[in-house]
Amino acid sequence: GYTIIRNGLLEFEPAAPTGNGYLIDDMNAFGRITRTDLAAVSLGCMDNADCLGKIYHAQDDSLVGPRPGGEEGE
Repeated sequence: GYTIIRNGLLEFEPAAPTGNGYLIDDMNAFGRITRTDLAAVSLGCMDNADCLGKIYHAQDDSLVGPRPGGEEGE
């Protein structure tokens, strides 16, 4: 089986993890997530039969505001 976990904008270190990352199966979703939170939600799918055969998008709705480089968040 397979599990695909996509991510939109990946926050680079030293972005602190928020603990608010989650997986959603909406293929139109596009959000931000820290590397540490991406790892945490990815590990949550390992050895989880509910994740098999699915495609997810990883995101964290608490990451809003300026992005690195001065761009505004959602």
